[in-house]
Amino acid sequence: MFIIINAVILGIGALLLAFDLLVGFVLTAVLARSLRLAVRGTETTGEVIRIGQRQPGRGAPIRVAYTTPAGSFETRGTSARPRLGAPVQVRYHPSRPASATTLTRPWRWVVTGVPMVLAIAATSAGMVTGAVWYFAGIHSRLQFPLANGSLLLLIALGTGYYAVSQSAVLLRWRRMVRVDGKILRFDEHAPGLPKPGILVSFESADGTEEFWAMAGSGPACVGDTVTVYYNPDEPATSATVEEARTIRGYVIFSAVLALACGVLGIFSISLL
Repeated sequence: MFIIINAVILGIGALLLAFDLLVGFVLTAVLARSLRLAVRGTETTGEVIRIGQRQPGRGAPIRVAYTTPAGSFETRGTSARPRLGAPVQVRYHPSRPASATTLTRPWRWVVTGVPMVLAIAATSAGMVTGAVWYFAGIHSRLQFPLANGSLLLLIALGTGYYAVSQSAVLLRWRRMVRVDGKILRFDEHAPGLPKPGILVSFESADGTEEFWAMAGSGPACVGDTVTVYYNPDEPATSATVEEARTIRGYVIFSAVLALACGVLGIFSISLL
């Protein structure tokens, strides 16, 4: 039994560590460029000249044209409310005007993204190290506290992040607008969801919007009408078919689970 448990911990830890290293590399490259432009760059106003195909419930890729004293250039970005001709803030390097970004406030990504990447790296490395020690037959007193404690802390990190994100939704709930939507499609493998989902369409002030929701959160019959809640400022990315009380239940459950796993994980690590 212990062999199976440690094999599972080793596999999960290795996959998470590899994925985290990839995400960390990309995040570092993007933030390094954006921070350099945020500190030393010059800001100007560009214009959306092209809108790419948007996935349901996500922002759309856009192409932005901007003008500098050295000439006109283009850069890429994303927008939750894309419109041709809409103004977009762009920062570019004065000595390399073709180098630009629409991520003009990268500090929020630094504050949230970097600590998350480092925490996942530390916990997944702890899982891998503890499992390797078990199979190597060394540090027998330390292997289980390290592997199990790291796993519990990782669960606490994930559930805690979910609780915080759902709490943010509740804080903005008073701005939500309620409309009727229609189920367009049912899919056993809905993109971005861990279970079967429904594709829901509704009308916002910006036009027709679509998003994926979990099938268990509403009727799953094509053509049925469902109640949709969305933030008028971000209709494409904030839409949901869940009631506020359901989200509140998610917050309470995930917060309790995060606290319990965090306490147990810290206790396990303290035994090292």
